Amino acid sequence: MLSRFLASKYLLIAVIFGFNPPLIPSIYAQSVASEISFFLKSPRLTRAASSFNSTRVISTYFFAIQIPEDAGNSLQSVTINQQINTETIRFFPDKSKAFLGDNNGKPIEVQVELDQSNNRNQLNIFFSEAIKPGEMVTIAIRARNPLYGGIYQFGVTAYPQGNNPQPLYLGNGRIHFYSPGGRY
Repeated sequence: MLSRFLASKYLLIAVIFGFNPPLIPSIYAQSVASEISFFLKSPRLTRAASSFNSTRVISTYFFAIQIPEDAGNSLQSVTINQQINTETIRFFPDKSKAFLGDNNGKPIEVQVELDQSNNRNQLNIFFSEAIKPGEMVTIAIRARNPLYGGIYQFGVTAYPQGNNPQPLYLGNGRIHFYSPGGRY
């Protein structure tokens, strides 16, 4: 339906102003930009780490995301989803935080929601103020490390600020946990 509308709009412009091929893509880009929001250049997941790598302890997981200068949009929210593993990690969303820069940077207000529906173990992090291009944000999540050692992966997805934000999967953050005796 939208494509039909846009096609008729282009035809009307072509009839009124004469056919101008370079004009049509710019008009289309402006129409799309007002309908959805997206990143022009991908933010990068630059760090995934744990304050303690031993099993069975309370720890803080750090996920650092760098927004490039030419991202074209600010970062409004992030989803961190534990990938399927032998054990589901217990998150404490009410004790999770975010910082501008590294974990010693300026604290940022966040709202963190835990979603465990449909066999998910996912945190939805909403920033009170969007993270601007050129900045880095570090998300600090409180959690209980698993009972058994191994490699745990967390999928990280970024959402831009604006109408109908298009999610962008940034990749997996991997954290290694070690059982007593140095075994996985």
